[in-house]
Amino acid sequence: MTPIALTVAETVKLLGVGRTTIYRLISEERLSSIKIGRRTLILMASIEKLIDSEQAR
Repeated sequence: MTPIALTVAETVKLLGVGRTTIYRLISEERLSSIKIGRRTLILMASIEKLIDSEQAR
């Protein structure tokens, strides 16, 4: 089963970029995130959308 959302640490491993880059992509609204308690979760759909948009370049 594919997860709906990943933690920042999981997203870092998946994309092979740093935490700072993930938070920059969130602030630029290129990645969608939600907060649950103190945790920031990145929506898998937005990760896929980011990858698709980068491949189109």
